[in-house]
Order: sequence, then structure tokens, then C-alpha cells
Amino acid sequence: MVNINTKLIVLIVVLAKGTAVDFNIYHKDETLLDVVCPTEASLEFGSSRTVQECANNCHLDTICGGFFYSKQQKYCKGVPGILSPNVTCNDSMGFAYYRKKALERGFGAQCNFTVECTMNASVCNQGACSCKAGYSYNSSAGMCVIECDSYGSTYIKHEHKMLSDPYIFLDEPVSFEYCMSVCSSNTVCRGFNFNGGFGRCKTLAITPLTHPDTYHDILTVDYYQRNCSE
Repeated sequence: MVNINTKLIVLIVVLAKGTAVDFNIYHKDETLLDVVCPTEASLEFGSSRTVQECANNCHLDTICGGFFYSKQQKYCKGVPGILSPNVTCNDSMGFAYYRKKALERGFGAQCNFTVECTMNASVCNQGACSCKAGYSYNSSAGMCVIECDSYGSTYIKHEHKMLSDPYIFLDEPVSFEYCMSVCSSNTVCRGFNFNGGFGRCKTLAITPLTHPDTYHDILTVDYYQRNCSE
């Protein structure tokens, strides 16, 4: 004789498996087509008749943040969390990657690790998703870029970093606000170093991408990368 509670549990499980998740919670990544990217933990959901069925399987798994699905092979492979922007992928014709929109983290989103940031050329910088050193943020495009059509007056702080010569050096100690205004008023300025302890300001016409060998750690200085104009 089957206990009534057991029947209820079975019924709940069946209903849960049959419930279709809203497919709009997933975003198809057009940069990851005809590939499958291996992850440390594998979620092999196996045969799935439709991409909706694959999405249902992912939604029911608490650690699944997205999936690869092939319409031709009718195969579903889940991905724990989100893929790193620098992940290495293997060619696999017919597969496409879908990730949960709720897990997409752009510029300014809170983070603990860089892998959580889904924007291109991004890094988790002081608890927020930001652009890597050498990249400026283009708010209109919502992405990190190497060059801007025009530069604005906002900056990304890279703590305890310094970009060495060549630079425009201000001999007299100045405030941070003054240093930033000098760079913002100069069309060739791409950023600046600032030593808060001594008020030393060095505005720069180079970036860590153009001169990577001169970019280094230093406890007393912070480097500020200039963003695109809004």
C-alpha cells in the first residue's frame, strides 16, 4: 500500500518536471555559435527534443546558469554558473550557448570574482565589474573598448598601479580633482597616475595596452583610465 504522502511527493515532482520555464529568461550568445566550451563541472542533461526542454532541465538544476544546445543532435549540456569571457571552446557544429539573463553582469554590477563579469574585456575591480587596465568604458555601446571616438571626464580606478614614462608631469603638489581636470581638458590625455600622499599627478598619453612593459604594481600610486564621452 502506497502512503498518501508518497503519492503527493510523486505528483509534485511530475508537475515540476512538466512545467515549462519562460524561455525569455535566457539570452542566446551570438559569439558562441557552433562551439561547446568545456567546464570543470559537467551537467550532461543528454537528449532533449527541443531547446525549451533543455531550458527546463537547466532551470530545475540549482547550479545551472546556462546551457549548450544542438537542434540537429537534440543534445543538451548544462553549464554551472556562467562562462568566463576568456573561456577556451571547441568547435562543435550546430551548438549554441544560452545563459540566464539574471546572471549577466555588466559595468558597475557587484561581483566577487572576475568570472562573474560577462562584459567583454571585463574584470572584477574593487567589488564591481569594470574594464581591464588599458580599456575605456563606452556607455553608449555598453562595452569596454581600446579607443574612443571622443573621451570624457570619468575614469576607472586601478588601485596600487602605475604607468611609467612617457608622461606629462605636474611639478607642484595638486589635489586629485585638479589632476583629473587637467587630464579631462587635454584631448590627448588617456589617464593619469596619482599619489594621494604627496599630491603628485602624472597625466598620460599612453595606456597599459600601448605600453604594457611600463605598467606595474606600486602601493603608493593609483592609475586612472579615462572613459569615452557619454
